[in-house]
Amino acid sequence: PVWLQELMTKMQNTENISKKTEVLLSDTPYSRSYIEKLFRRHFGTSILEYRNSIKMACAKDLLSDTTLSISQITEFLGFESVSYFSILFKRSYGISPIQYRKSIIASNRIPPL
Repeated sequence: PVWLQELMTKMQNTENISKKTEVLLSDTPYSRSYIEKLFRRHFGTSILEYRNSIKMACAKDLLSDTTLSISQITEFLGFESVSYFSILFKRSYGISPIQYRKSIIASNRIPPL
């Protein structure tokens, strides 16, 4: 359905990344359970898993392209806990956010002549 595709697009928008799922779903005339069922049927994943995958991809970009602290990134992405964010990041990429940032910094260093 078009409305479901529009919802997916809305979830991908960086402006909406920190918004609660309920807020994003409030524009649809359907119940959360119905939306969840359709979302899983059409996209093969839950809304929560999908949103978290978008947030983790954004987190990777923020860790490598900005100097924002882990706490600031956590807040920007709409997570209430740095530890929960770190657990999700490590589950997604096999490395903690701090380790990831350190590896990016190390790989960007220019070796001395």
